[in-house]
Amino acid sequence: MTCKSICGVEGVTASGIKEGKFGLALIRASGTAAGVFTENLVRAAPVELMRERIKKGKLEAVIANSGCSNAYTGARQPKRSVSNRTRSVSPAPV
Repeated sequence: MTCKSICGVEGVTASGIKEGKFGLALIRASGTAAGVFTENLVRAAPVELMRERIKKGKLEAVIANSGCSNAYTGARQPKRSVSNRTRSVSPAPV
């Protein structure tokens, strides 16, 4: 089986945008989850949030970006990371 898109995998839907080196994708696929995280002492709030959330072993979707590391996001970022998670997004195939 040759897949040219992640959407070729049964049960997976995705949407995304890209402008130059900057991109953002929403990939929806319910199931078991695992992760590997940086050991750097300076970690962005979204990294810390996912380190905690992935312990449940399940995810419904992943938001991935390129062109920006989102590191050192400041003191207000932990609250923003949690509030961003509550927004409703309906992915459509790209």
